[in-house]
Amino acid sequence: MEPRELRRLFEKAYGPGVGPSGEAHRSLDPGSDFAMVPLHDVELAAGSGFTNDSEEAGTHLLFRRDWMQKVGVGTKDARLVRVRGDSMEPMLFDSDVVLLDTSRTDVPAGRKRASGEHSRYLVAFERNGEARVKWAERPADDTLVIFSENSVAYRPEFYLRSEIDEMRIIGHVVWWCHTVRG
Repeated sequence: MEPRELRRLFEKAYGPGVGPSGEAHRSLDPGSDFAMVPLHDVELAAGSGFTNDSEEAGTHLLFRRDWMQKVGVGTKDARLVRVRGDSMEPMLFDSDVVLLDTSRTDVPAGRKRASGEHSRYLVAFERNGEARVKWAERPADDTLVIFSENSVAYRPEFYLRSEIDEMRIIGHVVWWCHTVRG
């Protein structure tokens, strides 16, 4: 994106003469085409869990409202967090940012794809105070299976009813971004 286009985008979002570092926490005009989504100072482990002491939003990223509506994420339910670890490679890498839909806090039981396999959902969840991002599958109401994308290094985890009750699904991952590494 050209600097002039970027400046125009920020002026549209924040008002004339305001740059990205000027007033990052100011609300957008309700009529704006863009929504400010908070990037929280929280990390989701792609591996062993992380304990996060704070859920403060450090900054915000702009997303088009029409795109968010298209993917079914309400602006009040959208949260951005950073991924740490290698268990979700090659899909999610260390330092990637994921967009969570915090209105989706379940993993439906018994759903199957056209292939007959159980449906998998990419979710952020918390268990024993540790936040993680993984694939989740619920073959039955009393069973939850957690998978890593990097299945060679990380084995599936199986949880039964009492353990499932100790978990909290933070939200479903609906988008992510990578940093290009050379």
